[in-house]
Amino acid sequence: MSEKTNDGLTPIPPQAPDVPPTVSLCVICGDEGVEGIERLLQSVLERDSGPMFDEVSVYWNGAAEKKPAVLCQSTWKTRHGFEVPFIVTDGPWRNDFAWARQISFEQATGAWRCYLDADDVVAAPEAAAVDQSLQMAGHTRAEGEAIASTLRDFLKDLPNQANAVWAPYFYVEIEGRPAVVTPRCRMVRWTDGWCWTNAVHEDLLPVHLNAARIVMHSGFVVQHRPYKSSASRVDRNAEILFSLEQQAGGPDRLAHRTLYGIATVHFDRMNHAGATEYLIRALRATPGPPPPDVLIYRTMLAQTRCRAGAPIEALEHAMCAVLAMPDSPNGYLELGRAYLLLGNSPESARWFRKGFKRHEAPTDLSQHPMNVQGQLRAMGAHALLSIGEFAEALRWAEEAVKADPGLLPERTLELCRDIIDRNKITNAFATLRDHLVQRGEVQQLTALRAACPAILETDNLAHALTARMDHEIAKGDPLPLSGDALPSGALLEVLGLPKDATVVGPDLARVLDPDTALATA
Repeated sequence: MSEKTNDGLTPIPPQAPDVPPTVSLCVICGDEGVEGIERLLQSVLERDSGPMFDEVSVYWNGAAEKKPAVLCQSTWKTRHGFEVPFIVTDGPWRNDFAWARQISFEQATGAWRCYLDADDVVAAPEAAAVDQSLQMAGHTRAEGEAIASTLRDFLKDLPNQANAVWAPYFYVEIEGRPAVVTPRCRMVRWTDGWCWTNAVHEDLLPVHLNAARIVMHSGFVVQHRPYKSSASRVDRNAEILFSLEQQAGGPDRLAHRTLYGIATVHFDRMNHAGATEYLIRALRATPGPPPPDVLIYRTMLAQTRCRAGAPIEALEHAMCAVLAMPDSPNGYLELGRAYLLLGNSPESARWFRKGFKRHEAPTDLSQHPMNVQGQLRAMGAHALLSIGEFAEALRWAEEAVKADPGLLPERTLELCRDIIDRNKITNAFATLRDHLVQRGEVQQLTALRAACPAILETDNLAHALTARMDHEIAKGDPLPLSGDALPSGALLEVLGLPKDATVVGPDLARVLDPDTALATA
């Protein structure tokens, strides 16, 4: 049996199956993380059930004079009397997140190692964010209590082959609701080989004949609490990425993930040509991207071309996204967006329906962020309105507002409600019109026309009925009676009358005047 090592390549002897595994928290922190590091540690160590982690491993890359006091001590003493040891290494910042994370992982000693950032916190088991996460994953609160149990128990109960735990990252929250949620690999079993890769948008890569065998932990919810603006983070990443491109002598020698990182900088800066160029380069890189990355790159290309006013080009990239991963909703939703911009509402509704049908399954590892879901739901609602599917459009608009309380979803919901209300009134008047024509009630038809003339002007038949009614009024002769004396079922439903009601002759005017129909509708 091999001795214990920390490089992630040589296996560590497994613990007894009935003993919870040891878990290390690994953090990188610099000058900008001083504000958040203690808040992070409070969220994971000061828990009623005890500390989540057995030790904390930190790579400090900031100035010595700015190093927070909490990182200058050897242990953290909790309010319940637990002591959590610290392993803190000071070193330089090399413009490489992967390099810094690798140090924090290698110096740790736990069988499992988890990474968090200084501007993150882990939600308490009773927090609303945990309920929201469990709901999105299709779990009830009762089922979630077991899922959200102590981290060590969760890891102890995993099958032996599982070696990577993914968890939801609530990257953006608006008024207590998640707006951007991205699943991420949070912890790995260090008995297998792992290495961090990519200077920016870093990722854990299985190495040494290892393969990632993933499980989801919906109860381990990480919430982002930024102390830097989004623009400053984009500028920081851009500096690192453009430096890497310069060192490589140009983009042709960069890996696809780095090219994608540069594309995201251009995307955030609304540089459509630059984003398109680097995304295409990422797709053509050697070695090429795996299907999940192809899906992400093609989805972003479709969004970029829509932004640039080229929805026909977006269709091509969206279809390639569908082909890359047919079970993911992303490509279908981007097809819906592109067809909507082209003015093809039936096709747009068709693809939005296909995408959101897939989206109703438990959390997919490459779903759209929730605010984008809200925007796309709203777009889908507009497509449905255009093909007359008013009830379905209303449901989609309501879902859109839940996912994103922004302007487009809210205005879409208002529009759906207005159209449905107007449609109810229109149907009530149309039903009334048809029955009055059938009964030959010229006086009531005249009152109806004065109250709601548009109902009698909607089609050629209506024009003919209006002309005939005007002619009969001028002659002074009543229209001939025809048909059954009973009102139609639709008319009875609109007016709330008993199903066996009979309304004939002069009584019709007292029951079916336009104001009554309008108020009832």
